[in-house]
Amino acid sequence: MGDKGTTQTDIWIKTGMPANTLTKHLCGLTKGILKVVNSVHKRAEKIYVDARIDPSLEITCGTWYRNG
Repeated sequence: MGDKGTTQTDIWIKTGMPANTLTKHLCGLTKGILKVVNSVHKRAEKIYVDARIDPSLEITCGTWYRNG
């Protein structure tokens, strides 16, 4: 995963979980373990990143993410 994160589709492909079950688990994990970052390249895509690290500049577009 790292600082580039992963998408829900990637997790679904690797785990094979049903989509609704995966969504429920990801919602629970975003309350402290993961954080959601909206992709700059694909607007509708959510990227899940470890909450303890800063996301990569590739997915956040650098200073726009940090300074608002």
